[in-house]
Amino acid sequence: MPEDVFDLMEELRRDLDRFLNYVMRPRPLPVVYTQVWEPRVDLFEEETAVTVIMEIAGAKRDSLNVTLEGDRLVVSGTRPIPLPAAPICCHRIEIAYGPFYREIPIPVAVNASQAQASYRDGLLLITLPKAGAGRPHKVAITVQEGTP
Repeated sequence: MPEDVFDLMEELRRDLDRFLNYVMRPRPLPVVYTQVWEPRVDLFEEETAVTVIMEIAGAKRDSLNVTLEGDRLVVSGTRPIPLPAAPICCHRIEIAYGPFYREIPIPVAVNASQAQASYRDGLLLITLPKAGAGRPHKVAITVQEGTP
């Protein structure tokens, strides 16, 4: 009986080796991100504007489209895979490549005609000045001396 147990353990070890070799083998590079992905976004409301920061390192400036549709900011573009030639195999893909699209609800009314966008160091910075009605307006209070 003890030989049977050792035989079973050896067979189990061979099966486990075969399984791990199958799982860990290099694979050909898959079609990279045929689906649209969503970049990460930070949105800040300031006294006079709403600022949106989007992380899209590697995207080409001329592939970026930024539009304001009602109360939604829509940003789309493409981040190409930065390889000079097709790789033989892929061991890990954690970075999203290909087309991206993101709709961001804007929490206050903004003036679309004065919107500004800049792209630097992989970050897209969009500044949307608040519209007059949604923008806080400080009222100066004057103090008069004497009696009313």
